[in-house]
Amino acid sequence: MPYKKQGIPEENELVICTVKKILPHSVFVNLDEYDRKEGLIHISEVSPGRIRNLRDFVREGKVIVCKVLSINRERGHIDLSLRRVSLAQKKKKEEEHKQEQKAEKLMEVFAKQEKIPTEEFYKRVGSKIIEQYASTSNFFNEVVTNQKAKIEIPEEKDLEKRLIEKIREKIKPPEARIESTITITSKEPNGIEK
Repeated sequence: MPYKKQGIPEENELVICTVKKILPHSVFVNLDEYDRKEGLIHISEVSPGRIRNLRDFVREGKVIVCKVLSINRERGHIDLSLRRVSLAQKKKKEEEHKQEQKAEKLMEVFAKQEKIPTEEFYKRVGSKIIEQYASTSNFFNEVVTNQKAKIEIPEEKDLEKRLIEKIREKIKPPEARIESTITITSKEPNGIEK
């Protein structure tokens, strides 16, 4: 049960969407990261240049990355663009989404091991993680890279400790090995000593 953001996205935010319905001049999508939110991509925002058939660019069920262009808060309309998302932005957003899905899967497994219903676990612990770290994957990265990382849940200290241990057991910090060769020359007669 992935965590869904409440409210609506901000303008210029990149969002993960699933294509819901394709009409002759627009595409309706579900905003996957937000609870029960839909958006619209006008044909002019699908791709630059002339478009003969929208189905050449999108199809029902396809997951895409879009940019939020405008929001009409009274009507709840969210206008999106597919063409204004660069390849680098798309890859970065997809990678963040993938990391978030992995983190949420680990949370579900942990909840099952603790014999806590997933929904209840998200209310007790997951919501506090989102409050403090903005996403579960941000919290997981903090736990892996910082020994002092914690969630501020006074009534759940034992559960928090077991969760942090589980995260450190399952996720290893990234390692890098750097090698280099240094050449030093000296024209002095006692250069080795210097």
